[in-house]
Parts: sequence; structure tokens; C-alpha cells
Amino acid sequence: MNDIFDGHGFDDFESSAVVPAEAVATRRQYNPTLFQKARAASAAAATRLEPVLKQLVVSQPELYGGLDIKLKVQSRPKATPGQSKVLLALIEFILTRRGALLTQADCRAVVQEKFPSFAVTKNWTVPLPQWALAKARTCLQCSAAPLSTIDLKAGMGLRDLHRSVKSALVAQEEGEQFQAVIRVTEDAVIINGISVKLASSKSAGRTYRSLRISRTALLEALEG
Repeated sequence: MNDIFDGHGFDDFESSAVVPAEAVATRRQYNPTLFQKARAASAAAATRLEPVLKQLVVSQPELYGGLDIKLKVQSRPKATPGQSKVLLALIEFILTRRGALLTQADCRAVVQEKFPSFAVTKNWTVPLPQWALAKARTCLQCSAAPLSTIDLKAGMGLRDLHRSVKSALVAQEEGEQFQAVIRVTEDAVIINGISVKLASSKSAGRTYRSLRISRTALLEALEG
């Protein structure tokens, strides 16, 4: 799928995420009025549906009695057919070494070149759809360390995914790895038998315990 999984580069991506010819459409121009329309439609639908919900609650007390039920309506512009392929392509590229080390803008540019008829999302903070998150998990599970150890949580966006992959790769390439026996007590952290006392600090009336140790001392403890 990508250079982390099979030793090849992103050029191989064309065969794994090509949009079928029938799905390629003229790129829809950005229309801010669509989002305004979506918000208005959500509000109008909620107004019409609220009485229906109340009547439903009253008519079935055995099911809804004692519950505080809120109605929330969400609407958004329809996606261009084939747009999901673009998101998948972006995820696959982020999971490569090249993609992980590039900026968000550079990642988008690479994928945009592959899909000139589609928009590549600029909003990397919005949570990924469940199907996209599941696809990313599958890719990571089939990869080698350190990517196979990345834990993707519900609600993560492209930015979180990008940061996680980059951090894992940088740590592997630039940092040292250790196997240590670590015990945590009420007032200290013990690393390979070397005790490091926890420091206390206060903020907003609360006391926090934290570990403060120099890099040199930490390496000595880890190597001990």
C-alpha cells in the first residue's frame, strides 16, 4: 500500500486508490451559500420535528418515560461522487514515511496531483468518519513497528493521524530504545532500581505530582 508496508513509494498508490472513470466529475466550485443553506435546513427541520418527538415520547411512556430526549439535526453539502477515494488516498499517503515528514499543505498537494478533479480537504481537525478510521487501523495493524503500535482513537482527525505517524517515525530514527523495569510509588518513580522523587506543584488550589529528571539522569537510569 505504501513505502512503510511494502518497501515501495507513493507512486504505487495509483493502483490502490484510483477513482473509477464513471465517478470522476467536474470539480464542484466552493459555494459558501451551501453551508448557510445546510444550517438553515437543520434549524427548520428541527423546528418541524420537535413536536413529533414530543408526541412520540408522550405516546410511548414505557419506552421514553423518565428520559430527557433532545433532537439534533445535522445537514451538510453532498459530497462529490468518488470523494471518499480522495480521503483514502490522503490517509494512505500520510502513512508513508514521505507523507509523515511533509507538511499538511505538501501532503494535500501530492494527493491533489493524483486527483485534479476533486477537492482535497484542508480541515484536518474534523474527526475522521468511522470507515476511514477503520481503514487506517487496518493499515497500521499490517505495518511494522513503530507504526503497528499507534493507537487510533475515535474522534481523531487527519492532523492527529499525521502527528502520531510522524512522532513514531522520528522517535525510531532519532531516539534510542530501552527496555526498563519501572515502578511507580506514591512519591517516586523507580527506573531499573534508581528512584526519582516526584515533585509537587500547586495550581488553582490543586496539587499536582510530576516527574522532573534531566536527560542525562534519565539515560543513566535506563541504561542501569
